[in-house]
Formats: sequence, C-alpha cells, structure tokens
Amino acid sequence: MKILSDFSKALETMSSEIEAVPAVFYAAAGGIAAVFIILYFLIFPKMKMEEQKKTVYQRYCINGLFLVYLAGILTVTLFTREVQNEARVQLILLNDLWEADHLGKAAVRDILNLALFIPAGFLVCWHSQGKWRAAKGTIAAFLISLGIESAQFLGKTGTFDVDDILFNMLGGAAGAFILLAFKHAFGGKSAARYCLRGVLVLSSASVFCIMGILGTYHFLRVSGAEAVKDNVSTVENRMVSRQDGTAEGEDNTMYSYDPDLIWYGGRAYRYNENLTTILIMGIDQRSEVIEKREGISGESGQADTIFLLVLNHEKEKMKIIGISRDTMTDIKTFDYKGNYLGESINHLGLAYAFGDGKEKSCQYMVDAVSNLFYGIPVNAYVALNMEAVIGINDAVGGVTVTVPEDLSKADKELKKGVTVTLMGRQALTFMKWRDTGIDYSNNLRMARQKLYIISFLKQALKAVKDDMALPLTLYQNLTDEMVTDITPDEAVYLSTQILSMSLDESGIMMLKGDSARGSVYDEVYVDDKALYELILNIFYTEVKTEGGQ
Repeated sequence: MKILSDFSKALETMSSEIEAVPAVFYAAAGGIAAVFIILYFLIFPKMKMEEQKKTVYQRYCINGLFLVYLAGILTVTLFTREVQNEARVQLILLNDLWEADHLGKAAVRDILNLALFIPAGFLVCWHSQGKWRAAKGTIAAFLISLGIESAQFLGKTGTFDVDDILFNMLGGAAGAFILLAFKHAFGGKSAARYCLRGVLVLSSASVFCIMGILGTYHFLRVSGAEAVKDNVSTVENRMVSRQDGTAEGEDNTMYSYDPDLIWYGGRAYRYNENLTTILIMGIDQRSEVIEKREGISGESGQADTIFLLVLNHEKEKMKIIGISRDTMTDIKTFDYKGNYLGESINHLGLAYAFGDGKEKSCQYMVDAVSNLFYGIPVNAYVALNMEAVIGINDAVGGVTVTVPEDLSKADKELKKGVTVTLMGRQALTFMKWRDTGIDYSNNLRMARQKLYIISFLKQALKAVKDDMALPLTLYQNLTDEMVTDITPDEAVYLSTQILSMSLDESGIMMLKGDSARGSVYDEVYVDDKALYELILNIFYTEVKTEGGQ
C-alpha cells in the first residue's frame, strides 16, 4: 500500500507545483507557442522568398519555442518554490532505488523529470545542423538541469539531486532521438519506415492521452480541493473558552487578545482549517436502494450508523468518530405533513426520518451532528443504504473478524470467539443486527462496527493494491444505494488525500456517553466534558502564546 500512498503523494506534488503558477502564464505560453508553430508550418513555407531566408525564419521559430519552454520550466522549478532553512544535497546515484523505495513517489518523480526535459532535447536537436545533433540535445538538457539544481541549492528552494540531473539528461537524449526517429521515418518510403511511422504515431497518441489524463486529474484535484472547503452545515460554531471542568452555560470567562482562540486548562487552541470532515451514515429504509419519500414526514428511514471521518491534511492522518444513533440531542422536528415544529431533544438517528429520504434528510443529519459538536464545520456527507454493506464487503474479498459476542440468534455461524471471514449477508448481520431484548444493545453493535471497520480497512487496502480501479467501480455500482454531495472533482481530491493518509486502531473512537432506559427506546446522553475535550483534540490545534496567556 505504501506504493499507492507514495504514488498519490507524487501526483499531488506535481499538481501543486503546476497550480502554483498562475493560469494566465500557461495561457500566454500556449498562445505564443501556437503562434510559432503556425508560422513554422503554415506561414513561412507558403511565403515567396528565398529558401535560405525561410530556413532562417523557421529557425527563429524554433528559438522562440525553446525560450517559451525554458521560461516555463524555470517558472515551475525555481520561481514558485518556497525558501527553506538550509541548502540540501543528494549525491548518491539512484539513492531511492538502493533504499528499495523506487516504485512509488520516486518513480513518478523520475518519470516526470525525464518527461519534463524531452522538449529540451527535441528542440535543440531540431535547431541543430550537421553531426552530433543528439549529443547536443543531451548536453543542453544536462546544462539546463545543472543550472536549475545549482540555483535551487544556492537559493535554498530545493535539493541539489544527482538523480534529477540524470533523468533530465535522459529526457533530453530521448527528445533528440525522437526527433531523429521522426525525420528518418518520414524521410523516405520503405516497409521499415512505414512500421516506424506507425510506432511513432501510436507512441505520440499514448503520450497525449497520458498528458490528457494528468491534465484532467490536475483540474479535478484543484477544483475539488477548493470546493470541499465549503461548510455544508448551517449551524454556527459555538465553541467557547472554559476553565477545566466547567460545562456549557457555566462561567467560562477567559481573557484573550485573540477572539479566535479557545482557552481550556490554561492552554490556547485554534480551529484547524486544514481539516476535511465528512459525515458518513448507514441508512435503514428496509429497502435495497435509498428511496426519496415526499409528502409524509417521519417515514424516511433512520440513520442506523453514524460516523464522522476527519481528514487531517497537515499530519496526513485520519480519525473516525462513532456516534450512537440513540444519542439524545437537539434535532429539527416536523409534524406528519411536514410542518416545522422547532427543535426538540430526541434520538439523533431520527433527524434523517423527518426529511425526504435523500438530500433533505442528509442535511438535517449534518446540522444535528454539527450542532451536537458545538457547530464544527462538516464539509460533505455520504449516506449509504445498510444493504450496501454486502456489496462493499464482498468487493474487497470479505472481512475476517473474531466474533466478540454471541450472534447465533441471527446467524448460527456467528458464535462468540469464532474467527470467520464475513461474506454476503453475514457481513450485514454482523454490522446491523442487535438483540433488542437486551438493554443498550446498540452499544454492543457499535463495538462490533468498530471491530469490523478496523478489519475492513486492512482488507480494503490490500484489495485496492490489487485493483486501483476498485474505488471507482464501487462508486459507480453504489449509485442507487448512496446519497452524497461529493462531486466528481471532490472525489478525485479526497481519494488522493485518503490514499496518502494513515489510520490506526487508536484513530477509531466512539463518542462517550451514559446509557439510560427511555420510556420506549434506549437513550444515550453524551459526556459533555469528554465531547469538549475530543473536539479540541481532533478539530483544534494547540498554539503557543506570549507568557503562556
């Protein structure tokens, strides 16, 4: 899985460096390059002048293309980099290969370094005449690369890396030989030349396809990264400073020069803007697909399983917070005809029921969960029909668990202490079933769900390693069983981020609370202090202040 993680990091690094250059620069460079190409191939050949002059003018066009290329490569590799604390040098040839880590991030970097300098060798060889044209293209790539690496070292904007110089030089050599191959293939008529033409045309088409894919990825990643920052919750942030041990509503007056700081236990905290929070829900509608139900309020199913997935982009870590469906909290309530009655304390999972079974229900859940967490932003939601567990479970090859409690009433094979690989409806039983004759049975179910998630993630990582298209396949197959506001560009960005993040067992936690017997159903009352501290721990970062104040 490390290969996938490194690969995704390399793609993101590439996209980030491209993004650092203003789009107007690319537009201007592309426009100028197009002018030179049109002049070279369409204008000058048709002009009435001496052939020698035409050749001179065409060589000027090549010079112009080379200058545009040089300006572009210098902008990306030098002018958009941040100054570091110290200059760094890497002089061990193929260092990543010797460390057996060359197939991931380093491989993508080396391929990009090679591809980046193909135009250098191509253009220099195109401009040159006589012998040693390929050598000139290779030497030019070497000199440009050496200049860039030296400038990065002296300006402390990058690492002087001999591997970069090596692959840049190989890229220049490849560009020169590509030009010579084209000249040879189209310079005469023979079976061998025709075969070479076919190979070159197919290779060129493949390169343009790859460039198109990378370009599409870059566009989707950039737009997705921007779009996913939006807070879809309508609840205002209510986090305020507290003295250690106080509860909401008690005296929490603190002195602070910065209104954005939250003080607790003598320490200051600031909300971490580098997070993405996604509400994930398992919906029980007693149907195989999520249905939209309008006109009748309270009959749209319930959120049986509720999790918050928190992505920390700075630390490259994930956290999962499980929330009991029986949590008693303020939710929006409506009468049978859909008339709004105001907020009332009720089971959290019922917030979904008062909507339309789709987007409106999800919005009610987003607001209810955000409100429970003192108004923390929620950036996206995903609601899955519980029946979808079957397809997701089987898609990764089944999930192996040790049954923590006796579930033989629901499935004879699921006896306490037995290790079993869950397949088909057995996985749904393990995740969903509970003995309603036992008090607080949802707590036992949530403990099973945590166990399942840990095992599922391990198996899913293996499955994605074998089939990188698996997430996309699942996304397409779950269309009728899922409601989400995550758009394709956001999905591209988030999938790249998730692949590069880590999650261990300690990162999966359940919201603490006290269980009680209600008049009809079990009820869970959240431990307010534990919730407050959890919010600070996950959604805020501690900051240093002058004098500790």
